[in-house]
Amino acid sequence: GTTLSGYTTETETRNPGPDLMLIREFAKLDAFVMAEGRVTTPEDARNAVLAGAHSVTVGTSLTRLEVMTERFAATLSGVRDLTGMSGYALDFGGTKTAAVKYENGTVTERVHHATDGSMSPDEQLNSLLNALSEIGFDGQEPLGVAVTGRVDRGGSWHTVNVNTLGNIRKFPIRARLSDAYGEVSVLNDAVAATLAEHRLGVGRGYSDFAYITVSTGVSGGIVLGNRIVKSDDGLAGHFGFTSTSLGTDKCGSGRFGTVESVASGKAIAAAANSAGHPVDARLVFERARRGEAWAIDIFDRSASAVAELISNLTATLGIRLYAIGGSVGLSEGYVERVREFVAQEPELFSAEVYAAELGADGPLIGALIEAIDTVR
Repeated sequence: GTTLSGYTTETETRNPGPDLMLIREFAKLDAFVMAEGRVTTPEDARNAVLAGAHSVTVGTSLTRLEVMTERFAATLSGVRDLTGMSGYALDFGGTKTAAVKYENGTVTERVHHATDGSMSPDEQLNSLLNALSEIGFDGQEPLGVAVTGRVDRGGSWHTVNVNTLGNIRKFPIRARLSDAYGEVSVLNDAVAATLAEHRLGVGRGYSDFAYITVSTGVSGGIVLGNRIVKSDDGLAGHFGFTSTSLGTDKCGSGRFGTVESVASGKAIAAAANSAGHPVDARLVFERARRGEAWAIDIFDRSASAVAELISNLTATLGIRLYAIGGSVGLSEGYVERVREFVAQEPELFSAEVYAAELGADGPLIGALIEAIDTVR
């Protein structure tokens, strides 16, 4: 239990709400975790459960007990896992497209196909519809869709990186899907993963949080005040197109010296090829683990660029908690190396960095959460 947190000399100056970090540490012990102390609102209780508490003691709100317990129960229902979530989700990524059916939080159908970024928007739409047909979607349940590229507030789809996705300009993907199936939600894939990690993963219980995916490209999402940051043009969260001191090359966005031009899977493969080793990112990391100096240098440049990005976001937004996902980001040793580089920054710019807990399914889970929230 966290009963004494906030009431000892060492903890009295901490945040006025429940001690979420202590709850997270307790949750790692495989024990029953009781959150107690400074829980005064349903939101405090929700954040405590998201952080890992199994139950919450509310000591200062015991009057009108039946009204208070109703409020807390309604707020806490289903916030920490997928239980009760049913519907369909699509994830159109840079290298593969996945379609999944969930029944009460369990995956009952799943298909994968390689993504062909050169196809026209109508061809891409048909490939998505075919994937849905394969898993039996009939338009009767919630459908959430996550796609690489920009999705503006009107639901139109745009290419950002022409090396990943063909030239798509203002394709009305949400309207076209909704015409076929009724109300459909569409998000950028990294934003969807951010929503999932905030609701059910690393960021649960925290009001400010950022997710960074390092894969074919580099992107992410931001949560401030428990809300996903979205922009009218859908560009918010495309961290890969910000600058890094390590970058000199041009990336698919048209900018030079970006994080993506150094840290992404495509950049890693290009660097290996330039060094005389025509291998992909996976093999670069394998060679780095064997101790080959050229591969270690490429591995470290990628991790260092992401660490620099984290410190820049911390300086800009004050975010102190980050999750890293993606095929590169979740490679063995990558998150640990990013942590080491972040630790070399001045203390003012330090932050906590974790591997994304939901793995490759993050965009799918986030897309479904958004779809269910939209229906509600």
